[in-house]
Amino acid sequence: APLELAAGALFCAAGEPAESFAVVEEGELSIEGEDVAFGPADTLGDAALLVDGAARKVSIRATAPTRCWTLDRRTYRITVAALAETRARAVFATFPAGAETQTARRIRGARRRQARCITRSFRGVRRGG
Repeated sequence: APLELAAGALFCAAGEPAESFAVVEEGELSIEGEDVAFGPADTLGDAALLVDGAARKVSIRATAPTRCWTLDRRTYRITVAALAETRARAVFATFPAGAETQTARRIRGARRRQARCITRSFRGVRRGG
């Protein structure tokens, strides 16, 4: 269900836990004390949802009657992960057959080489070299 806000209504307050992401359908929201406004199709609140326990950094109010659609943290993360997987599949679909497997092998090989280099470096430190 959409979130309906009257003009002047508080969307979020600075310092409160960040629990939702929003897309403005109609109306306008603005950051208190700043010249920043969010209108139709603008999104807000996504950065704070990427960090557990994050708090809102600013207070935001509706400057006109506003309708927003919101997603809670869990739904937002699931949606973003699904979108990332879909995009990755689309990219790999343009590669020649087997390229996804070759890329995965190269990444694993690079990680093994990196681990060997780090191990050798630490051996030298322990020996005093």
